[in-house]
Amino acid sequence: MGIFHTVLVVFIVSYAIQLIVITLAYGNTSFWEVNDNVVAKKSIEKASVIIAARNELENLKKLLNSLSKQKGVSFEVIVALDRCEDESQKYLEEFTQKDARFKYLVIKEIPKEIISGKKWAITKAIETAESDILILTDADCWPASDFWLKAIVEKYSDPNIQIVLGYGGYEKRSTWINKVIQYDTLITGGLYLSMANLGMPFMGVGRNISYRKSFFNRVGGFKNHYSIISGDDDLFVNANATKSNTSIIFDKNSQTYSRPKKTFSSWYHQKIRHLSVGKYYKLKDKLILSLVNGSQILFYSSFFILLTFSKGTAYLTALYAIRQMLLFMTLSKLQENIGEKTDLKLTFALDLFHTLYLTIVGFIATLTKKVRWK
Repeated sequence: MGIFHTVLVVFIVSYAIQLIVITLAYGNTSFWEVNDNVVAKKSIEKASVIIAARNELENLKKLLNSLSKQKGVSFEVIVALDRCEDESQKYLEEFTQKDARFKYLVIKEIPKEIISGKKWAITKAIETAESDILILTDADCWPASDFWLKAIVEKYSDPNIQIVLGYGGYEKRSTWINKVIQYDTLITGGLYLSMANLGMPFMGVGRNISYRKSFFNRVGGFKNHYSIISGDDDLFVNANATKSNTSIIFDKNSQTYSRPKKTFSSWYHQKIRHLSVGKYYKLKDKLILSLVNGSQILFYSSFFILLTFSKGTAYLTALYAIRQMLLFMTLSKLQENIGEKTDLKLTFALDLFHTLYLTIVGFIATLTKKVRWK
């Protein structure tokens, strides 16, 4: 079999896998019916909001002010200050005197055997939590609505649910890097939410995640990956989430936003940190993600190689167009469901860039051994 036919086989196989991935791994959530009516009744259970912060004074001001306006549920907020060198403690001293729902604890040092300060800070905050329902977010985030907590708490009406995975978006700006971040966030969110909805949860994001305190303690918290800087969100979910104990939520009321990186360099380092923990996933999940991402890389690379042979160009172009239109329609519906307004006119360019990023940054991340938090 010659080079042309070999590449053609690769194209056909990767093309078929991509159609399945787009339809199931993204489309599964895209065509869900979304219920935005979270103001109908007051939630019974109390929630404990857990925040780990390190030198995040300005971000904390915005987040705590937003949390103070949450409605429809009783809650407390616990901020764990991880070896802060700014004025965060002074600010929290004043803020907690005004609102008794807010508490904080100061961590001046962490045990030598603990590498991840963030995981240690989260664990210490969880130990003081009064509620069994824990809702976690990052210090540089803020809720999309005043009913964020209520929307998540209501998912626990099913006694089997121990983990709730939410969607964490980014603030929109009119720059190319922001468009890349918005697209990457949409693709990533669609994938982990859809996979969870299919009964195969494999990750979540620390910007918007929840689980029960009793469950966290029962599985040993972060004890199995304290030696890894990142992964307080996805490694915990990957190790403990199942079809029966995990639920998802992604309507507008349940989302959070965060400030995006402003440069490719800062975003690159953030993605390296995020992707570097993928090698610690369960084998099954690594194989599935390899199939999802690998088929995308092979689809594009084989398509462009085949074009150089000038054989069957019309058929290749037609197949390419079908895949791209399916992707566009699926992401459009997903965007509509989560209430986003990402500029999908650039879908094809962004998807190609996303493929290059998966190839280069993903490879580098697998070789990266040392990252840092703040």
